Amino acid sequence: MSYFSMISRGEIPAGPLWLPFLEALAARMEGCSTDELVADATRWANALPRVAKLVDARVIGVGFVEGLGAGAFATMPAEPWREDSVSALLECISRLAETVRPERELAVALPGPASICRHLGLGVERSSLEGIKPGLVKLLEMVGERRPDLVVLDEPGVGEDALATGDYRRICNTLKNVTEYFGVPLGIRVTGYADGAATLRNLRTLRLDHLLLGQPANGDLPLVEVLAATEGAGWLSLGLPLVGGTTPDLPQRGTACYWCSVTQETDLELARKTGLAFAA
Repeated sequence: MSYFSMISRGEIPAGPLWLPFLEALAARMEGCSTDELVADATRWANALPRVAKLVDARVIGVGFVEGLGAGAFATMPAEPWREDSVSALLECISRLAETVRPERELAVALPGPASICRHLGLGVERSSLEGIKPGLVKLLEMVGERRPDLVVLDEPGVGEDALATGDYRRICNTLKNVTEYFGVPLGIRVTGYADGAATLRNLRTLRLDHLLLGQPANGDLPLVEVLAATEGAGWLSLGLPLVGGTTPDLPQRGTACYWCSVTQETDLELARKTGLAFAA
């Protein structure tokens, strides 16, 4: 059974996995830039499984490229899926959904509402969020129809104050209702936070069940404090940034904890060693 499906059923996996971001490595193997790779859905969907196999990754992450898709809401706010970058992403997701499972799981990142507003030069407030909501809801429906194992709203570098508001909580409730209809878990990924434990507690008000912590503002994440903060917090899963290839043990009680890339992986040998550590 899928790692994330087990979590959604209230079961705790026996141990953590590694969710790597491999689009940069896939592009390097293809002899092109990341931008060129993600512009070609067929090439993108073919390259990711190859590099995932090479590094023994159990999960293929697609769309974890900062800023990917946010510009679609500037040019086609009501129909972002028609913009080239999002159209390629959807086609890539479709191909991967048909080919990578059950051997591997599929995690999809979409630009989060706050990131979209920021890209448009708007504040993260009700009027702005209402303006992008129809297009984002339909986009999420289209992703949900492809039944990935996890969908993540990517909010890199967005201030925590913008995320812990009633307006942001309302749009997250709407988006969660969409993914629940399709039986797909929905989470959020944040970076640049000051205090991982406080962030974990503060963002629980969003009522999302899955949190991915990227790189903190000061580069240091006190693991013991963050893991302690999960006790009773209500998160179903917590993705933690894996730095330097080390894979310390993570508790699997209450909240399933696993590792994910800090940024796009660029060191193939290190990625191989990391994947082997989890495959053993």
